Amino acid sequence: MVSEIPLSRTALVKVSPGQAVITTQPMPALRPGYMLVQTKAVALNPADWTDIDYIGPPDIPNEAVSLSQSRYEGCTIGLDYAGIVVKVEPFVNVTGKLKPRTFQPGDRVFGSSHGCNAFNIEHGAFADYIVVKSDLQMHIPDHMNFEDAASLGVGVLSAGMGLFHASGQGIPSDLSSEAIVPGGKINDKGWILVYGGSTATGSIAIQLAKLAGYKVVTTCSPRNFDLAQRLGADAVFDYKSPNVSSLISKATSNTLRFAFDTVATDPTAAICANSFAPPLKGDSGEVDMNPALYVCLLYPQLPQNTPFAVEKRFFLGYSCWGYEYYFEGEILPASAADHDFGVEITHIVERLLQKKVLKNHPVSVNENDTQKGGLEGVLIGLDKLRKGEVSGRKRLSIRTGGPRQNQLLHTATSIFSILSANSCNLFEPILDKTLDMANTFKGWVAHSATSPLTFTTFQPKPFTPTDIEIAVSHCGICGTDLHTLRSGWGQTDYPCVLGHEIIGSVIQMGSAVSHSSKFSLGDRVGIGAQSGACLRADCEACADGQENYCSRIVGTYNGRYADRSRSCGGYATRWRGPAHFVFKIPDALPSAAAAPLLCGGVTVFAPLRKYGAGPGKSVGIVGIGGLGHLGILLAKAMRCSRVVAISRTGKKRKDALDEKTGLGADSFIATDEEDKWGRVHARTLDLIICTVDGYEMPLGQYLRLLKVGGTFVQVGAPEGPLPQLHAWSLIQKGIQLTGSNIGSPEDIRQMLQLAAEKRVLPWVEQRPMHDVNNALADMHAGKARFRYVLVNDADSAKL
Repeated sequence: MVSEIPLSRTALVKVSPGQAVITTQPMPALRPGYMLVQTKAVALNPADWTDIDYIGPPDIPNEAVSLSQSRYEGCTIGLDYAGIVVKVEPFVNVTGKLKPRTFQPGDRVFGSSHGCNAFNIEHGAFADYIVVKSDLQMHIPDHMNFEDAASLGVGVLSAGMGLFHASGQGIPSDLSSEAIVPGGKINDKGWILVYGGSTATGSIAIQLAKLAGYKVVTTCSPRNFDLAQRLGADAVFDYKSPNVSSLISKATSNTLRFAFDTVATDPTAAICANSFAPPLKGDSGEVDMNPALYVCLLYPQLPQNTPFAVEKRFFLGYSCWGYEYYFEGEILPASAADHDFGVEITHIVERLLQKKVLKNHPVSVNENDTQKGGLEGVLIGLDKLRKGEVSGRKRLSIRTGGPRQNQLLHTATSIFSILSANSCNLFEPILDKTLDMANTFKGWVAHSATSPLTFTTFQPKPFTPTDIEIAVSHCGICGTDLHTLRSGWGQTDYPCVLGHEIIGSVIQMGSAVSHSSKFSLGDRVGIGAQSGACLRADCEACADGQENYCSRIVGTYNGRYADRSRSCGGYATRWRGPAHFVFKIPDALPSAAAAPLLCGGVTVFAPLRKYGAGPGKSVGIVGIGGLGHLGILLAKAMRCSRVVAISRTGKKRKDALDEKTGLGADSFIATDEEDKWGRVHARTLDLIICTVDGYEMPLGQYLRLLKVGGTFVQVGAPEGPLPQLHAWSLIQKGIQLTGSNIGSPEDIRQMLQLAAEKRVLPWVEQRPMHDVNNALADMHAGKARFRYVLVNDADSAKL
């Protein structure tokens, strides 16, 4: 027992989808009806890693939040735990059928805490000290250790809810009886299917169903058949068997009318529905026309072609906590009935455990991981759950040692012990510790605005579950590289690895990426100018699919990720970063051609797409360079009726106009050579994309070219201010003057598809990566026609 409560605690908290950090924070305050527990073991559930990877932040108006200001950053992760009571805040105004259990400091307890709770961010089990709702917690029996107890909390609530509450069956009175003993119940309620008998919820559901009087048929992997039978299942079948529904129907003599699905996917729902029997005759000979009952966690879809009626009832165990909560875009109201049931079922389970009538879900210690300390051990266990490496057991973290000097072990479904605040670094990112990733990369690094790039080692960002690592084969040189190299847009964060038109092959994926099946090892992929954003649902830009306008945008180089590590570009042998900003490259696009599209291409494609370029539209492209030539190619691919190339001189006229060897523009304007060109070509264009970055451009004359209601989009970024503009240039024709910043991930996907279908091939010259300094000098001198693409030295022999 802790003699003095520390002023701070160590916790695993979420900061954005896919990212959580280990941090030290002030010890939470207690409200009436809650208690502070020092954790000794925590159990991992699939919901824990999906909370980190997928659950978005609440998009809720403040006035709708009745309990507290809705917050998202800093939500503590974790559900199941076991530990020792440190402090109790008594209940006030207690209501409900049962009086709350009494707890005292020093009591051994177990149960669950609502992790990833947007309204109460201090709730959650993955911390060395946690806040829990007292009336839903249970005393640990004397014969049970912390590890076994930690495996039970969420499973108890979920199994009870599914069997007795959501189903409407109610808790049998004899299940509550003080006289209940093992094996003392007659199977008089018929058959129930517990789908997923080796899950933490399923193992408890089997036992409670048997105690309630059901005969139980269940499914699991053959390696867990013995487990299911030891728990009391009367029949067990392989969930992968192609005729599992028929086997279940036969085993239940075609009488099954109740299924509890603890896995809850569309395929498992179909298996359950196809296992049901038609309406049965009662003792009086009348047919019971009530539909078969299917109860599930979450909300899978039942098949539409079931031969008879099936009623689906789903539930969320979170409602047992008795307060409103946020889930998948909605505020779900508090339910007094669900809370009262949670209190009742935990009372019953506590007594059943004391009597040794109920067994915990199996756990085991993985001796290979016993040296991993603290919350790092939790992260390793979560990754194993992501990868499907745990089955029929619960992964545990076990606390050993003194109150603030603890090491974390783990076991199997997921039980972990919590470490001291001194054992972890503040804001340490979740590292994918199971991957043997290189700590250093090699590349061409800029150290100042005036010195050449040098080939040396550098440190990439820490590898996280949402990251991808690629072996770089090609990287385009973009005008942005030159601006950044010389600190033209502000001071560059040297040392800096340039390059954001990257092509390469996938060599490693974080566990969340592997789970999504979006990429495979060896895939040819690309990365553009952006490799980070907050991706929060309460971010207007990210929620609207405009991550390129996120206020927390991270450039592919010269940026900082949320953990403050540098973003490093593609002038290197490898690149590492978030998979959200990585794109598969269509087979029809050669790598050297695809690279310039990822920044230059999407920079012009995004405004072309947004402002309606296509048949019937006349489009002007100002500047026939790296960006401008891509603008012409893409505008033609989008079947614009007329594409006008606009340049200062006529030197690029042939390149722009020649249908066979050129870009295919329909006409050309040389602004320094044609007299009164603004008047001659006035009101002829619907849209102008300006790619030049000179701040002495004739902006007023460009606007004269637009039709009424036309749009001028600036995509080139000068290092100085734009020219002065008379307001009447906009007012007289209702002109829209705007800008565009690269493009969104969806813009990039659509552009790559268009380029593959229409064979949009940028004009490129390939240069060996080791020649990068000369290539940059030639780019600065305007020698590129129209893009240089660096080819890594391992591939340059193919040039």
